[in-house]
Amino acid sequence: MKKVLLILTAIILFGCEKPKEELMVQDFIKEKLKEANIDIEDTDFEMVSVKQIETVKAKDSLPYFESKLKTEKESMIDSYYRLLIPLTRMGDTVNIKKTKMSIEAVENNTFENMPDLIALNNKMKEYDNDNVISTVYEATYKISSMGQKRTITNKYYSNKDNTKIVSVN
Repeated sequence: MKKVLLILTAIILFGCEKPKEELMVQDFIKEKLKEANIDIEDTDFEMVSVKQIETVKAKDSLPYFESKLKTEKESMIDSYYRLLIPLTRMGDTVNIKKTKMSIEAVENNTFENMPDLIALNNKMKEYDNDNVISTVYEATYKISSMGQKRTITNKYYSNKDNTKIVSVN
């Protein structure tokens, strides 16, 4: 009889616990309300639904890094070409050769002595995998503000460990 009572107590205690995703979203909303000096208890907050809609993998960020690297390279090459004009006027053959070598290095993705491009290139390598870096949830909740109850639906993004919501869209 004691075992049955213990099992029923455990089911009641753990069965009534909110899902982790719901708690993460609620904590995020509570934190944002607190930043606005609003206590969530004063808003008749009610979670309607939370569902996972996708995962974001590290590899999904590659187009961003590729675009950024391309922009950085174009900017650097443009700067080198602008530098060639005065060097040519001055007849500075040594620095003209160095500048042309730098242009060639950037075009060929050999970024020696270019720490910004090296760092960006290394970041791209770091993200070239299928590791999950965020889980995306769609959450709908009801909240009262100034006497009006509103229903709000947003996408929430977790950290890579899926233990905390870090942004909303």
